[in-house]
Amino acid sequence: MKSRIFVIIILCFILTACFFGTYSMLHTDEEEAEVLKENITTCVRSQVYSDCLENNIKLNGVVVNKRGEENYSLSSEVGKYENVHINCKLRDRVSKDDVIFTINSKEYKSEIDGIVIDIVNEKEYVSVSILDYEALYIESGINYVYVDKLRIGQKIDVSESNPLASKETHKEIVENIGYEIEDNMIEVMLSNNIHYLPGTSVELEFKYMDEIESCYVLKQMILEDASGKYVYVESDGIREKRTIETGKEFSATNDGVTNEYIEICSGVSEGERLVVDVSE
Repeated sequence: MKSRIFVIIILCFILTACFFGTYSMLHTDEEEAEVLKENITTCVRSQVYSDCLENNIKLNGVVVNKRGEENYSLSSEVGKYENVHINCKLRDRVSKDDVIFTINSKEYKSEIDGIVIDIVNEKEYVSVSILDYEALYIESGINYVYVDKLRIGQKIDVSESNPLASKETHKEIVENIGYEIEDNMIEVMLSNNIHYLPGTSVELEFKYMDEIESCYVLKQMILEDASGKYVYVESDGIREKRTIETGKEFSATNDGVTNEYIEICSGVSEGERLVVDVSE
């Protein structure tokens, strides 16, 4: 009887050991599978490109009156007037040949486009002052090292600086470029075809192409650590770590796909192949 109980205990012990051993093996396999899953990476390769890159320059400007305080005035001859009719009011925009006022059926027409800024209507004198749009222009300045990127007649994007104003941009024309350097800046004068009022602050933006080709790569190919930015250059299956210096960032769209690029100023050459491991 004791011998039979002993055999049963031994069998139970063996079955228990087998169960826990199998569970441990399965659990270990699951953990290893999870680790392998976490360590799955994709190797991305791309070459170093070279081309003349596009640059953006932004400037600040203000609308000024090149005639100072002088404005166009439409005035009557001095005399006694009773039948006077003013066809405009302050802040009205008027066009050339608009009838501004009449005296005893005689019409007084504007010779310019502008905005009414003053009205005098007295018994012996009638006058309407109009701010001449032709006298308004946008004044700005550009660092002299970039002045060769501008030319007379060039069109530049302009928008108001005021955050409450519309950010819609329009084109204005470079009418004059100064020749005197002051605080590293050269004066630039642009048209004011949109008819901004004097004192309006504006933002200007234009683009130009580099004359010398630059190297650039996909942004995702660049890595960074405490020592700085670097890339891995691959040649004959061997990876070489290279420290690099970067320049401007830009994007380009091809076939509906937009990619981000970064200019590389030193560290790699055109045509070299870069490689980077990306975890999935």
